Amino acid sequence: MRLVLLSMGGLFMLTISACDDPKQQMAQQMQQSQVEQTQSDNRSQGKLPSQTLSTTTTMPVQAAELITPYVYAATGLRSPFKVHGAVLVTQNQPQTQLKTPPAPSPPPVLVVAQPAQVEPVQPEPVAQRQPGPPPDAGRPRQPLEAYGLSELIYRGMMATGNTKAGLIQRPDGAVLRVGLGQYLGQRSGRIVEITATQINLIETVFDPQVGYKPMPASLIAPISR
Repeated sequence: MRLVLLSMGGLFMLTISACDDPKQQMAQQMQQSQVEQTQSDNRSQGKLPSQTLSTTTTMPVQAAELITPYVYAATGLRSPFKVHGAVLVTQNQPQTQLKTPPAPSPPPVLVVAQPAQVEPVQPEPVAQRQPGPPPDAGRPRQPLEAYGLSELIYRGMMATGNTKAGLIQRPDGAVLRVGLGQYLGQRSGRIVEITATQINLIETVFDPQVGYKPMPASLIAPISR
């Protein structure tokens, strides 16, 4: 193998050639001689290497080919240029008018018969009882029955053996001693129990529907601070 350096107008080209074939060696020598002769002629004519290179490498421009236009005339078929599913209307086909769907019928109206208004049943008026004299109207009144329970103050209890007595303060400040079975308050309150903190009573209260009836009540000692 042999490397051959060719010079063309200031450009260098490196080629590889076989040294064993005499014909190839002779062809390469002739090619190199032609290149050197061309360079010599260019120098004598005053041409630049770039001008020589551009002259030798210019390719001829091919003429443009005239194409006959094609008109799509298959109007009876679906056009490939339209979206699938679109309606194709031509001059030969009559235009069909789209039918408007009928308006839906209104839903049936359900008429519900209103029941006759029933007047509410008015309860029969209950005969109101008029307050009469209390059951113990003939009993002698005791001193503390002249005051209401809200006017009396319970001050505590006194015990002598098995006997218990309560201390009641009147509005004027006087303190009276009471025992079981005695009365106090304006509702015939009979004392049924005495404790250290309160006195329990059974009062006779008037009810317009049933008349007089017993009602429990208490007189509680105030809390000392």
